[in-house]
Amino acid sequence: MARAAATTGGAPSSTEAILEQLVDVQFLESPAPGSYRFHPLTRLFAQRSAKGDCARLNG
Repeated sequence: MARAAATTGGAPSSTEAILEQLVDVQFLESPAPGSYRFHPLTRLFAQRSAKGDCARLNG
């Protein structure tokens, strides 16, 4: 949580509220209290998008 708050420059309490909203819409998962990770489909989309971006840049 502290890293997420530091990254956004927000207070830990408001950052937690935002992260919980992202869990509610299934963009993130929370395997344990205070721990967050991207949903597997979100990760897959990001990986494929990044590969497409790299191919366009190198193409």
